Amino acid sequence: MKLNKLNNPKVLTLLIIIIFIILGIIILSTLNLKRETATLTYDNTEVTFIVPRGYEFSEKDSLDNLLRYKNIKNDDLIIYSLERITTKQLKQIKKDIKQEYENIFNNVKIKEYSQVIKNKTITVFEVKYTPDHKKESKNTYIYYPLSNNYSAKITINNVNIN
Repeated sequence: MKLNKLNNPKVLTLLIIIIFIILGIIILSTLNLKRETATLTYDNTEVTFIVPRGYEFSEKDSLDNLLRYKNIKNDDLIIYSLERITTKQLKQIKKDIKQEYENIFNNVKIKEYSQVIKNKTITVFEVKYTPDHKKESKNTYIYYPLSNNYSAKITINNVNIN
């Protein structure tokens, strides 16, 4: 009687689907799907960001208000930090960043834009530059205001992350 049920195409299809679902659950549970987070604290201000996959915490050079994450494959960095920054200081920071790159590299282009995320205006400086005898590189500085005095700053030195 049970063999006859297995010969039924509907029962057999259902059994195959159940087996694939179980195999999928086993495979997904063995993969590392947990997302790492970067939590920063500075003067009782705390903020948490999700770290992209492929980046590992670099304990060297990290502090409570500055965390470095390094890409396992290509040594690219993402640096999360909390800083005390006013609007006036942000304008000066942009000038300083541009001057710093122009002192070292040729063909420096800075692009500034803003984006609204969760009702807060994010300021982004994208610096493209060409080191001697190399292809164009890009560093991105993102300033996310947390309060009137504090901003979360994310620095990314990778052409492929936006």
